[in-house]
Amino acid sequence: MGLCKKIADAHPKQFIWTSDQDLLFEKGAGDSIWVSGGALDQPPRSILGSMACSTPLSFS
Repeated sequence: MGLCKKIADAHPKQFIWTSDQDLLFEKGAGDSIWVSGGALDQPPRSILGSMACSTPLSFS
């Protein structure tokens, strides 16, 4: 959350997307796990837009 606050205070910021490592492994990079510009008050979105998909990362 601290990183999102710093990003929210930066300009320009919309090109900076952040997520949580656990969500990245649990749901994958293409799912709706990303916050744009540090806007924690907005729902997470996918970097793939309408092509969002769950692709969990697993290491076997």
